[in-house]
Amino acid sequence: MAKRIVVNVGVFETRIALQETNLLTGLYVERSRHRSIVGNVCRGVVTNVLPGMQAAFVNIGLGKDAFLYAGDYTANVGDYERLMLTGTDEDGGDLDVDEVPPRREAPPPIQDVLRKGQEVLVQVSKESLGTKGARVTSFI
Repeated sequence: MAKRIVVNVGVFETRIALQETNLLTGLYVERSRHRSIVGNVCRGVVTNVLPGMQAAFVNIGLGKDAFLYAGDYTANVGDYERLMLTGTDEDGGDLDVDEVPPRREAPPPIQDVLRKGQEVLVQVSKESLGTKGARVTSFI
């Protein structure tokens, strides 16, 4: 199966096409006037925790707070951060991705893992739209 990435850069936009066996499998367009923030990793501060919605709002420095659903947050984020920053576990030994505890089927209640004022490391997974803020995840 042949895979190809085709990039076309113009004055006003950049287009990227993904092809597998000559079939278009993805098309991404970024306009120069509107740069996307999707994929950006940010350190944010929890501004509100909503147990009824199993979600939290996180200030990541944009006009509106970002939305973090309980299923998009991992309580073992410290293990992932340690792996990303040092490549070692808490004992100093090499940490393999397979050694990081797997994500549980049902996420723990959001109020048990997040609190107002807590700093979190998140990645933007969806742009803000209309009156809604961006959507973020801690699975980086």
